[in-house]
Order: sequence, then structure tokens, then C-alpha cells
Amino acid sequence: MRRALAAFGLAAVVLAGCVKKEEGLTTLLPVLVAEDGAGAPDFKDGVWAGLSPECSYNPNKPETEWPDCVPVMIVRGQNLARGSGGASMPYVLAGGDPRLLQTHTAGTADQPEYEYAGVRAAAFDAQRRIVRVRMWTVYCPAEPAGGEATACAPTNTAELRALAKASEELGAAEWIWVRETTR
Repeated sequence: MRRALAAFGLAAVVLAGCVKKEEGLTTLLPVLVAEDGAGAPDFKDGVWAGLSPECSYNPNKPETEWPDCVPVMIVRGQNLARGSGGASMPYVLAGGDPRLLQTHTAGTADQPEYEYAGVRAAAFDAQRRIVRVRMWTVYCPAEPAGGEATACAPTNTAELRALAKASEELGAAEWIWVRETTR
């Protein structure tokens, strides 16, 4: 997930600790809790690859040998990592339309703690685990022409989902499950 959820830098803190940035919505406090994902299908554990028509790779080779144009996500239980050497981050994948992904990054005083993406499952395995998705970064709304700052501090799933729906048209990445283990 190296490029699907871009590296984040602090821009401004508003209201309940929400950060409005060009890269996407982040919050200092979580919007989702584990119960938001209860009963909904989850990602299949293993190595995931972002798809790009301009980039090809051999899925049988170790992901460390894939070209840089192939973003990699490793899923283990309720944790994911960006790339095979990335730090493990707890996540919540909430049900609904669209699904909402919240990752808990290793926050510092200079960096927010939670990042968000919208998710639409496209395929499942026999155990109803997600093996193919469309995923996109959740953004705060653009500032109006007058330049007034907009409040962007979702405090519940409905508000976060509205932002995710509005952000989907800005572009989504396709991700597929490749295999169980890293190589």
C-alpha cells in the first residue's frame, strides 16, 4: 500500500483533531472501532498487490523483486503493512457501502494517528474473505472558491462514509490477493 495511501504530513488541526491535507483525511483519534467491522467479510491474510495497466510483475517472484510501480500490502490478522518491510499497523475494516478502512499509523506529535480509505470488495474466496478490492483515499472536501476553511472532522461512520463516497470519484486503485506468505 506504498502509494495507495500516501505518506502523510501535518497541515492543519481543526475541530476534533481532524487534519485536512492534500494527501487525504487523517485524525488524531479513531472514528471507527472494531465492532464496526463485526460480521462483515475481511481481507484474506497474505501478500496483496496494487494493479496498474502500465506495470507488470511476476507474482511467483519475491515481492521485494517486484518493480517499484507495484504497491505491496501485507495483511496478517487485523494488521497490515505497506510493503514486506513496512511497520505493522492495526486496522478496522467497517461494513457498509462503501466499506471504510481505518489504519492506525505510528503517530507522533508531528503526524496524525489514523488514515482512511474507502473500499469496495470485488471478489471473495470460498471462505468469504476479500481477495480483490477497489480502494481509494478519503479526502476532506475542497475549500470553497472564497477560500474559507471547511470543517472536516468526522466523528462517526455516517460522516466518514459521506466523505468516502465523495472521494471515490477522485480515483481508486485495484488490489488483488497474491499469496499466503511473503517470499
